[in-house]
Amino acid sequence: MRTLEAEITLPQSEVPGFLMQNSTLELFFFTRMLYSCLVDADFLDTESFMAGRSREHNETCMEQLWNKLQSYVSGWFPPKGN
Repeated sequence: MRTLEAEITLPQSEVPGFLMQNSTLELFFFTRMLYSCLVDADFLDTESFMAGRSREHNETCMEQLWNKLQSYVSGWFPPKGN
C-alpha cells in the first residue's frame, strides 16, 4: 500500500514576510479573509457552470493585485478621527 507522501509532491515555498511580522489576531483575520475569497470564487464558478456559461479569467498577477490594493487603501492610513 502506497502512502500519500509517495503519491504527491508539494513545491517548497517560503512564508511571505508580512505573515511573519503580524500578531496572532492579524493572522487569524488574514486567514478568514483568504477563506472568504476562496468561498466567493467557488460560488462564482459554480454559478457560471450551472448557468452554462464560462467565467472570465483575470490574467493579473498577484504582485499587480497587491500593488493595486496598496494604492487603494493608502489614503486610509493614518486613520483620521472625528
